[in-house]
Amino acid sequence: MKAWIFSVCGIVFLGLMVDVISPNGKTNTFIKSIFSLIFLFVLASPLVKIINTKINFDEYSWNMNSDYMAVIKNQKIASLEQMVTAALQESGYDDIGVKIEGNLTNNELSVTKVYVILKNNVLTDSAPSINNGNTIKDIIAVTLSVDKEVIVF
Repeated sequence: MKAWIFSVCGIVFLGLMVDVISPNGKTNTFIKSIFSLIFLFVLASPLVKIINTKINFDEYSWNMNSDYMAVIKNQKIASLEQMVTAALQESGYDDIGVKIEGNLTNNELSVTKVYVILKNNVLTDSAPSINNGNTIKDIIAVTLSVDKEVIVF
């Protein structure tokens, strides 16, 4: 930027010096027009540099794409968590927290872990009172179509 400012100032100064020294008449107007063109080229030189720089749009599209995919993944996980919570409530298990982790590939979510939080668990009359852990695992495994090994209490 400094070099550009110095070149503009130099051309202006040189143009003034030539204007003072040059004779009157057609030669003076010819020299002024030449310096006007040179001045315009010097003013436009930063634009040429800006146009010639290669902008990598892939970097920006990747960020937009990954942000979009993260939103889709979070929406799918939230939907699955609500579905599991509803299935547990239908079976008589209230206030069980469910957190799902997964990977999104080709617009399909593969569940890697299911965390079951039993902190506020309330058993209703319709819930079986024996072997609750296995029953909850069965409900979650059937609802999400996952192996029981990915379910953690």
